[in-house]
Amino acid sequence: MADFFLSNLKSTLDNCITELDEIHSMFCRNPESDFTRNRKVSNEILDFFEHSLSAPSKSAFTQQRYKLLPEGWDFLFHSFVNQCRTLSDNLYNSYRLLACDGSDVDISRNPADERTFIHEGKKGYNAIHINALYDTTNKTYCDLSFDVIVSFIGNKIRILFV
Repeated sequence: MADFFLSNLKSTLDNCITELDEIHSMFCRNPESDFTRNRKVSNEILDFFEHSLSAPSKSAFTQQRYKLLPEGWDFLFHSFVNQCRTLSDNLYNSYRLLACDGSDVDISRNPADERTFIHEGKKGYNAIHINALYDTTNKTYCDLSFDVIVSFIGNKIRILFV
């Protein structure tokens, strides 16, 4: 049963990616040129793509994902979550039970990134704040936001920018 569910889950993600691909120009930094030609194949991450000849290299994958605007990732996430409800839409006494939690996440140190750099301690650090909305009965994330943290006077005043 788990294999059937995972197979359906992968198929659902593939459908969402195909749907995004059909309208990708809405979410590209350069719609006229981004994602318009096929790239060379590399052997670096063939295992992940089940040895498909169309699998990209790590570098190519990273370069390609930066061509997609954040709104494209948002579209893909919400499309996937909505389609997953057809696989499992459990309710508790006719209600959807949701939990929300937020966490600060340290990211790679880069003092030049003024949006995420926190001036605390000797060296300071970079961090973002993540808020997640989780459907507890279906065990899926419904929504997610990444926010910038601005901190003054230690941790006494914290402002989140969405």
